[in-house]
Amino acid sequence: MKLKVVLTLFVMYSSLCQGQIKNLEKLNITLTNEFKLADSLILFKFNSDNLCNQSKAVSIIKKNEISGCFDYVRTIKADKVDTIIKLLHDKTTYGGGNVACFDTDYAIIAIKNSNIIAYVNISLSCNKLIANPKIQEQEAHYKNEGVGRIGFSRNGKEKLIHLLGID
Repeated sequence: MKLKVVLTLFVMYSSLCQGQIKNLEKLNITLTNEFKLADSLILFKFNSDNLCNQSKAVSIIKKNEISGCFDYVRTIKADKVDTIIKLLHDKTTYGGGNVACFDTDYAIIAIKNSNIIAYVNISLSCNKLIANPKIQEQEAHYKNEGVGRIGFSRNGKEKLIHLLGID
């Protein structure tokens, strides 16, 4: 009896996940400079078991599609969307040191009217993110020589981890 329940739950879970993946495949990619207009955010986690090589930065969007290097984690609750977007666009979220690397740990895609309008690749281990479109508040930390403190501030990183419910 327990085996039947476990198998039934597994099949139901697999079906739900497949439905989410199919729904994600239907999204159009229309990048805009209006990241702040997103009405939903979807969180992904990099999965090294998917045979993806991090010798170069791995992006959630590859060749105009969602990369197979990532696993769906969750759709972020509506009440947190504005808070996360404001945090990403807050100059105090940045200003910490960063490491000369980029190993993607997580990614967020921003959705507006069934269109992907922006995406963010997050490297907690290297203490920074790469976004498309670029987040100007992060870019403001570059100095004239091109060297700056574009990494997360300690407080910014802690808030982002908390809001995303990761680590």
